[in-house]
Amino acid sequence: QGWLPVSWGNHTTSFTYPITGRSGGKAIQVQITNYPVSGTGDSRFQHTDIPVTQNTEYTYSGYFQATTISVKTLLTVSLTTTI
Repeated sequence: QGWLPVSWGNHTTSFTYPITGRSGGKAIQVQITNYPVSGTGDSRFQHTDIPVTQNTEYTYSGYFQATTISVKTLLTVSLTTTI
């Protein structure tokens, strides 16, 4: 809940949720099934905004598994303030 599939470029991607994850929990799957030699693009699940409380510490944790060695991972955090 709260995850959006995002994809752009000239590759073919399938998104699956839920699948059985590590330790039997829920997981999401992004599978690129066709990536041309001159391929471009990105495919991922992206979380929607989450409200937080001022002066509160939050911890993010996750587990990532790839079936290819040419995978780059990136965690992006966005902070929006209101006055």
